[in-house]
Amino acid sequence: MRLLCFMIWISTVGMSYTFGQNLVLNPSLEEYISCPKEDGDFDGLVKDWRSYELPVTYLQCDYRPDWSLRVDPYDGEAMCAMRYFDPAGVGDPRRGYVHGTLSSKLLRGKRYYIEYFLHLLFGINLHDQFSVYFTQDPLDQIIKNDDIPPYFVLSAQINNQKGILKDTINWIPMTGCFVADGGEQYFSMGNFLHDSMVNFINFVHHSGSMEFIDYVRLFEVDDLVYTDTILCQNTGFVPNTYDLKGLKTMLDGVEINRFVADQEGIYEIEYVLDGCGVIGRSMVEVIPCRECAQNITPSYSICIDSILSLEDLMADNLIHTDPTTGEIVTEFSRGQVGTYQLDIFSVDCSVVGTADIEVVDCSACKLYLPNVFTPNDDGINDFFRAFAACDVVSFEMSIFNRWGDMVFHSSDMNLGWNGYHNNTPADNGVYVYMIRYKQNGYPFKSIKGDVTLLSWR
Repeated sequence: MRLLCFMIWISTVGMSYTFGQNLVLNPSLEEYISCPKEDGDFDGLVKDWRSYELPVTYLQCDYRPDWSLRVDPYDGEAMCAMRYFDPAGVGDPRRGYVHGTLSSKLLRGKRYYIEYFLHLLFGINLHDQFSVYFTQDPLDQIIKNDDIPPYFVLSAQINNQKGILKDTINWIPMTGCFVADGGEQYFSMGNFLHDSMVNFINFVHHSGSMEFIDYVRLFEVDDLVYTDTILCQNTGFVPNTYDLKGLKTMLDGVEINRFVADQEGIYEIEYVLDGCGVIGRSMVEVIPCRECAQNITPSYSICIDSILSLEDLMADNLIHTDPTTGEIVTEFSRGQVGTYQLDIFSVDCSVVGTADIEVVDCSACKLYLPNVFTPNDDGINDFFRAFAACDVVSFEMSIFNRWGDMVFHSSDMNLGWNGYHNNTPADNGVYVYMIRYKQNGYPFKSIKGDVTLLSWR
């Protein structure tokens, strides 16, 4: 048997990393003030978002016009759709822009990484201009759009580097990295180039483009790298904590999704981010499992032939094993008085130890139970119950049918089963009972057996 060990040691040993935060408020557009009712509904509906120029459509609250039905949101239940580009002279030259808010102002000189997801509508114009522009103030307070052309022409910090996007089947991750000037707390998404600078493929039967946007995230780059870490052997962790599509984590030149500490030693993980290159390295020291564990020595006491259910301790992630065979032990019972030992491990490597089990003679208090009862209301043997020739201070009995369903439970030894289950006579047949009881001065004793129900009228 091989035991896996995993440990988070809060004080000195274990995972230690920075806690990055997505700075975009309402990143999946899930939070809304009111539901959309028609195309172009957006402003005043979506918390922390607004739009500019050509109306943007908010898709939430089951509002899904026919043209949007083939695209499901990337994350959650909401998304928005807008027109990034329409060649001059073909249709409406205006463009849509969505404007989001950050939870805090960006810090001067710090690097930031943005990632969002874009989906193209099938059969439209395909182009290459998808940008994000960060500002200290809302866009309408910076630029007055009174001149021709009727769209914003700006030098955005984040621009598409993938050329003309052609995948109309899948959500496309859009990524970028930039250095903040400081104080930016807003961002706008759209096409910020003049029509003459846009590369596109024009489908004659459609007049413009249409794109869906969802799940916008912005992180400070330094927050994406784990700090130096100590792990117990045979453990692991996912270096790309936020599942960023633009982040690669490398070990010895090979990309990894999960680091597995299968051998002792010191390892270096390299973090490579789209638009930023190598953003950092973290050292991982792998130490033996035994150095992480706390030693415990619990003790138990049971009666001869009683059953100690060790599975009850699995809630604490403890595994008991036979020290001779190494096999996992879920139930313990012995027919002779004595002290026995089991080895203890925890699945998280935080505990090792030895359990002492004392088996004592409890024959002074024996329960008597019939093996057949006939609940036919004739006043003879109509109930199945336990009898004892001693003072029982604690008692529990459960009875199960052949499918494992509990048909009766009682904590009162004087209260027997009348053969009914859910106010209906139970079927004739064999039933299993499990009893746990305690006599003054003795440990708890557990017994199980079967009883046959017969002779319903």
